[in-house]
Amino acid sequence: MTPMNFRRRSRLLMRAAALSFGMLCLAPSVDAAFVPATSPAISYYGRWDIQRTKEVCRAGQGSVYLRARFTGTRLAADLASPNEWWRVSIDGGPYERLRPQGPGTVLAENLAPGTHSVTLVRSTEARSGISIFRGFTVDDDAAVLPTEEHHPRTIEFVGDSITAGAKNDGVQEGRHYQGQDYYDVEDGNQSFAPQLARMLDAEFSVIAKSGEGVLHNYAEPWPGHQVHAADHYPWTFYYAKRGRHNLQWQTKDFPVDAILVALGTNDFTDPHRQPTEEEFTNAYVHLLKTIRQMNPDTPILCTEPVPYDIGRTSGPWISAAVERLRTKGDASVHYIALNDDGPLLEDADYAFDGTHPTQAGAKKIAAFLKGKVAKILGWE
Repeated sequence: MTPMNFRRRSRLLMRAAALSFGMLCLAPSVDAAFVPATSPAISYYGRWDIQRTKEVCRAGQGSVYLRARFTGTRLAADLASPNEWWRVSIDGGPYERLRPQGPGTVLAENLAPGTHSVTLVRSTEARSGISIFRGFTVDDDAAVLPTEEHHPRTIEFVGDSITAGAKNDGVQEGRHYQGQDYYDVEDGNQSFAPQLARMLDAEFSVIAKSGEGVLHNYAEPWPGHQVHAADHYPWTFYYAKRGRHNLQWQTKDFPVDAILVALGTNDFTDPHRQPTEEEFTNAYVHLLKTIRQMNPDTPILCTEPVPYDIGRTSGPWISAAVERLRTKGDASVHYIALNDDGPLLEDADYAFDGTHPTQAGAKKIAAFLKGKVAKILGWE
């Protein structure tokens, strides 16, 4: 697309934004250029649905992200994501939280002339909805450039609210993290998963939803017929129900070098009915087989649940499921214990509930796993 077409499209979008959003959005300058989401200069990480014919990219998992460089003094995004929080980092600086407002969502302004970098991360988990990114708006004489930062490794995380970063962000008042709703105190970019990826100098993908279980979800009646981890894993987005129209993920669109599974907490939260060893182990084996079918040669690393009391029960069962596959010839599946020497986390590492780590607690988990994961994968 030529610069003249960029400018023409930008002006049309600005008029639509003014009509649709009024004072909710800060409209770009009339001297602005629009760069569509499908520009090859923009790099995507995680499970994105890139619709090139429509020049739009969609995301419905937690902690997907994108990167680019740009010139000029200002950057805005056309990002529709009404139920989600995002974080933006300019030039490697601190991540700032923002609620996208569609066209004209300002990411940076009043920058010094020159070349800058942007990282834009969805920090709200999968179940909150699908985000739609249509592109960037830059100064009229500016451009979006390919990122120079490319890490050679990629790791995927499969988990629940702990992996999604639930309750890890916000102001502590009394015995709770305060926010307007559940997602106000969630930052998926600071769960143990992205923190571990950064420690390993790796890009990441996060497949995580609060309440998700291997066999039984949080607050799910028995017997469970809801969507569980093995159902969820093959989808590009999270869906509450199984359906033939659910968009299937193509692993070639973001191939990963390793997969870390951190599940099992929610299966044991019902005080009236616990899974038996056979039930849970069979379900965990089914999950691993589902992951393996989509990733034939990728190492799979399985951890026990973080909460100590739950991990003491489910950890040995997860280890047994891993061993069952290893005895059948799958040498690329591994088990990592967290609490063999006692609880990995202390009370102060949790957000007052003994289950969800704070950002500092998540960092402790990541630091513990770093050496073990690196050794298994040969990333030392």
